[in-house]
Amino acid sequence: MKKIIVMITVILTVALGFAGCGGGDDKTASSGGDGEKYKFVISHSMAEDTSFGYTMKELEADLEDSGLFDVEVYGASALGSEPESIQATQMGEIQLYMTIAGTYSSFIPAIYVFDHQMPWIGNADEGIEVLQSIYKDKEFSDYIKKASEGTGLKVVGFSTLGYRTFTTDKKVQDFSDWKGMKLRTIENPIHMEAINSWKATATPLSFTEVYAALQQGLIDGQSNPPEPTYSSKLYEPQDYITNADHVFHVVLWTVSEDSWNSYSEEAQKTLQASIDKACQTMTDYSLEHTDKYLKIFKDKGCEPIYLPYETMKQMQDAVQPANKMIPEYSGKEAYDLFMKTFDKSVKELGYDQSKESYEAYVKEKTK
Repeated sequence: MKKIIVMITVILTVALGFAGCGGGDDKTASSGGDGEKYKFVISHSMAEDTSFGYTMKELEADLEDSGLFDVEVYGASALGSEPESIQATQMGEIQLYMTIAGTYSSFIPAIYVFDHQMPWIGNADEGIEVLQSIYKDKEFSDYIKKASEGTGLKVVGFSTLGYRTFTTDKKVQDFSDWKGMKLRTIENPIHMEAINSWKATATPLSFTEVYAALQQGLIDGQSNPPEPTYSSKLYEPQDYITNADHVFHVVLWTVSEDSWNSYSEEAQKTLQASIDKACQTMTDYSLEHTDKYLKIFKDKGCEPIYLPYETMKQMQDAVQPANKMIPEYSGKEAYDLFMKTFDKSVKELGYDQSKESYEAYVKEKTK
């Protein structure tokens, strides 16, 4: 009952805040000579002791210090599920929202390019450098931002939590071990097709439903980066965390398009500069804490394991039909640009996806 009362209080507080901003096109308070600030609601799905919670505190302080924004932050999906929150951002009820790119794909089709499956078998840390090089590439990032125009969402930045991994109640080592397992993933056709290609069964569930489904044995495992697995204690009902690194976990940052267009030029520049800094803060925090999360899982009885190179290669070969689906959703132009930027980044960084690189990485992680 206490939890219900708290939730109702949060929702009423935000609703009254929206109402106080006026009607019609006045979705945010004006900021003018009278010193009024823009009301700025930030929402996300993660707990306070994560990169999201840490970063939002810093971002809130930055924006408040500017004197231009009156910021309210709601974490842990307090304002609704991820799709509901994205829709609320489109409507201008939330000003800033960020979550996995794959959840945005149905709202901004070009984002499907980030759903490329089994993108890197080599030194996993080097793979993340490749990813960051892709979304920091000006031609590519400008293309994605342009693609979001007219959707009600303005793409303003990117972060990464590393790779998506699996927790499972069964130890996976051989490719055949995936067969018959019911694995939770996001409701995204590329992610689902990839899991099904391993003869497992993709089971789409919202993030808030996953723990109960694991606890009740309705699913055998779930896909998330280590940080959300830590945040929601998804390791508790599971015996293993399998570092399959089957897809880059890109976090997309979006601002309500209507809200953005209502801001002064000064406010837009201030907001973008603060978000640019916050995006990197989130990435750095998450990547720096990944080994800490894996240690916590191990201490709590959820053993981190790494797959043999041969298993990873079989998984990569099996998902190619899923990857070939991406241009159908993203558009060929977007996909071709992603792959061109991927290849350019690999070449510029001088990394490779060899068996030797992968096995040296695993040896370092498991020593």
